[in-house]
Amino acid sequence: MNTLLLAAVVLFTAPFQSDTDKNKQQVSSNITQATVFLSGAQVHRTAEVELSKGLNYITFSGLSNTLNEESISISTDKQITLLSLSKEIAKSESTAKLDSLRNLLETIENDINLKNAEQKVLEYELNILLDNKDLKGENDKISAAELKQAMAFFKEKLTEIEKGKIEVQNKIASLNKRRSEINQQINEIVRQQNRTSAQIATEIESPSAGTVTVQLSYLVPGAGWSPKYDVRVNDISDPMQMSYKADIYQNTGVDWDNVQLSVSSAEPRSSTRLPYFRPDYLSFYTAEGKKIPPPSRADAKEVIELDAGLSRNRMTAPETSISQNLTSFSFDIQVPYSIKGDGSRKTVTVQKHALEADYRYYAIPKEQEEAYLTAQLTDWEELNLLPGQMNLYFDQTFVGRSTLQPSTPGDTLMFSLGKDNAITVERERVKEFSEKNFFGNKVRETSGWRLSVKNNKNEPITLELIDQIPVSTNEDIQVSVGEKSGAIVEKETGKVTWILNITPGQAVQKELRYEIEYPSGKEIQREK
Repeated sequence: MNTLLLAAVVLFTAPFQSDTDKNKQQVSSNITQATVFLSGAQVHRTAEVELSKGLNYITFSGLSNTLNEESISISTDKQITLLSLSKEIAKSESTAKLDSLRNLLETIENDINLKNAEQKVLEYELNILLDNKDLKGENDKISAAELKQAMAFFKEKLTEIEKGKIEVQNKIASLNKRRSEINQQINEIVRQQNRTSAQIATEIESPSAGTVTVQLSYLVPGAGWSPKYDVRVNDISDPMQMSYKADIYQNTGVDWDNVQLSVSSAEPRSSTRLPYFRPDYLSFYTAEGKKIPPPSRADAKEVIELDAGLSRNRMTAPETSISQNLTSFSFDIQVPYSIKGDGSRKTVTVQKHALEADYRYYAIPKEQEEAYLTAQLTDWEELNLLPGQMNLYFDQTFVGRSTLQPSTPGDTLMFSLGKDNAITVERERVKEFSEKNFFGNKVRETSGWRLSVKNNKNEPITLELIDQIPVSTNEDIQVSVGEKSGAIVEKETGKVTWILNITPGQAVQKELRYEIEYPSGKEIQREK
């Protein structure tokens, strides 16, 4: 009877493990690949999971809490049924390191309290000593020997107390510094736990027991990349070298260690909702008081429209391949990279190009009497260029930074490679052709300019020389061109252009004269 009773007690008091508890697992996974968009990224993880036959409750932990739940996708290498999936926020766990730091912080706090108490005791001693500094006896007299002995005592005690106070203050300062460091470490661990506190809880039904490989992917917003370019020209007889780079960052709180990266120009879409059709209604619009802005000065931009020939020898960086579709492209980087999850940036070269460019000098002496070397490219659409920062180098020298702004396909890209002091440019007024006369009720102003260019280089150059004539916005103001030395004149903008082919040592002069006629009594106003 006693044996049966003991067996019953053991049976009912032993830990009970249900099938549900037995089939619950928390699984860690590794990031194997990430596709980084201009804004956001898709993270791919892999995990090995041991499944039991029937229903399994699998939780994938240690994920970024910024992940988009609607974007979660799970696939396996074996036939299973995914019954449910949800994102959860796990509570911060108390780790051994965190417990150790908190215990150390408590010890430091106690030491600081003890030192503060020690400092108060020293202050009490000092006050007692100072309150009893009166050396007069009953007869208000003290001998020299007694005075000497008393002074020595006070000196010894005061020195001892002050030294003690300094030692205590230094120790408190050291403890406060250490306390601040420990607090910083604790806060960093807690912050990291909070950022990696997400987990994906799943219910999986498996027809048989065994190990499956799970592929897990999701979108995170705290990542992206921006294009950067290095443009190098060693000599105008050599091709222009362009390095296409991706400046990648991710601030998800989870480090990407030794991960295969792709950078894409696509816009990630996690929603499967169909777009809504919206009718396109037309109506009249009146903008009262609005003025039409004057034409922009295209000749002041770094990128202008020009006609130029180009041949290309394209060299793709060997560690990168490119994928292209109708609306986007991506660079698949074959070499794995590691990127910290704290927003730190990693710059990766994704392509290299050797481009045969049309090198041309460019000068607007009215604005600046300098000649600038430019490299002009056409047929650049296949390069998949995006707007981005550009570093410019000429003859192994850094000449400045600019912003690459790809234009409409068919336009020409122009890169400024800096001014060339071996080419002199001057613009001077010709006095005999510059005057102001009155004819009846009309005023006639004549202006004349002489532009001079000299090629002091040992090689021929092509230079685009630009000046301008004023443009009338009033029918009472008439502008007519006299001498233009074969220039092309754009009437709409007033732009005057000469394309000059100048041999070594050659000097070229061009003249421009124009006349403005308007009613007397009026004053001309120039708008820039």
